[in-house]
Amino acid sequence: MPNEMEIVDKLIFQIVSGMYKAHDKLPSENAVADQYKVPRITVRKAYERLEELGYVYQKQGKGSYVKDRRKRIELVLSGDVSFSEKMLENCSGSSWSAPI
Repeated sequence: MPNEMEIVDKLIFQIVSGMYKAHDKLPSENAVADQYKVPRITVRKAYERLEELGYVYQKQGKGSYVKDRRKRIELVLSGDVSFSEKMLENCSGSSWSAPI
């Protein structure tokens, strides 16, 4: 009988490998509990851990869904920072370079 972290590892592998895409609904807690022959609370804790790690989000009464893990760029343009400066700041350290 797998523990919570083993279920987390298996689900992360399925998400990363593309079995589940962004915004796909994951199987219900009961379905996963039946699949792995564990109590539902074990699956609930695994799903909560996946949410803490940023792999899933939950909709109350609807289930757990795969989070879109592409990098989001924060575009709060108030203050003294221009759009161009913000883009350069967010892209530093990546392979992208600004045209001259």
